[in-house]
Amino acid sequence: MSLIDLGSPIPHLTEVGDSPFAYPISGHVPLSKDTSFTKRSFDEVALGRRTIYGGTPLTLKEISALLWRTAFCAQKQIAEHGRLIKRKPSISGGARHPIDILVVEKRSEGEHAVSLYDDVNHALLTLDVDKRALADLWNLALQASRGTESTLFWFVAQPQRTAARYENPDSLIWRDAGALLQQFSLVASALSLGCVPLGPTGNPQIEGIFNTRHTLAGVGGCFVSQLQT
Repeated sequence: MSLIDLGSPIPHLTEVGDSPFAYPISGHVPLSKDTSFTKRSFDEVALGRRTIYGGTPLTLKEISALLWRTAFCAQKQIAEHGRLIKRKPSISGGARHPIDILVVEKRSEGEHAVSLYDDVNHALLTLDVDKRALADLWNLALQASRGTESTLFWFVAQPQRTAARYENPDSLIWRDAGALLQQFSLVASALSLGCVPLGPTGNPQIEGIFNTRHTLAGVGGCFVSQLQT
């Protein structure tokens, strides 16, 4: 087989504008900022990283610690067209950071809650979405994880963020998704948590959850769990 040619990204001579997606936000949960350093060395983290199945859901404190080290916006500046340029732990083509992070938690059998990570204010924004489509995303992730059922993090791209800067932006967005997934895996290792990267994109489910097409794109995700000792 041959790879699909997504085209080579080329910066626009002049950046174009875009319209960000308006998420259906219904609540706000502030997270504690964890500025402490983990106790494990980088060698321990990098060489000891493994995909670990099983475990239990994360506490809010653990979710906070994970997101702080994977996706918090440490610096920001205003660029052309009033666009917010972010500096975050994970690399991103042109500092576009097109990927938003959903946090999905199981409340009871068939009942799930989803929040959007606010990377500027380090908070979770509760979302009011289609519950059936959200359950479909959970079940898709569950099928890909050997039954691991903990805290689900799903990556949702807004492609226009990267397209505003580059012609042929698709490969950059997929590379961003891979870099973010690796960041989650390494940080989970540093925090002694289990991480299961997942193969499905979840794109049809994301379109159903937010009742939109071609504006948002599912680009994968992972389960992260407390490890049983």
